[in-house]
Amino acid sequence: YSNSNFTLADHIRLGDDLHLGTDGGDTDGNGTFGWVIATHNRILVENLGMSPGNQEQNESLRSESTGYLSVLRFMYHYQNFHEVSFENCDKIHYCDNSSLVSRSPRTYRSAPTSPFEYLKADYDVQMQIIQTLKDIGTEIPTIHVHGHQDDIKSNSILSYQAKLNIRADILATQAYQKYP
Repeated sequence: YSNSNFTLADHIRLGDDLHLGTDGGDTDGNGTFGWVIATHNRILVENLGMSPGNQEQNESLRSESTGYLSVLRFMYHYQNFHEVSFENCDKIHYCDNSSLVSRSPRTYRSAPTSPFEYLKADYDVQMQIIQTLKDIGTEIPTIHVHGHQDDIKSNSILSYQAKLNIRADILATQAYQKYP
């Protein structure tokens, strides 16, 4: 029933699988990100932006994290506005930043809370990610994909996850060009 006229809300109501691809980077102290939400064969929504915070101290983890937070905040507001629930959809997040992947909310829930946790780099963004996942009411597993695969392989032999990561990377680069 793959219909190109279906909206994200239609796919949510049908309980379709959703794939989130995020990427971010830091160029010359400017943190940017890009993200996509897709079905098994089509990108439905995409966005790009700047990573907030002290740009002189920004690095890739913060940019990647704010990109993930941005897509999650979009999902939160989208489900409330359209009165749908992402709970019925299987969702997977693809990311090429191994530090962000290792900082999944599951990791924070399983570790004992200590003052040290609050001193970790970019923990302010991580806390917002955790809270937004609670607000959405669902878990989204994060899977690591190798970045920049378009530099070494033909696009026709890349996995779908790699293609989503490449599109998110292109959006992050466009954000840098748009907001120098």
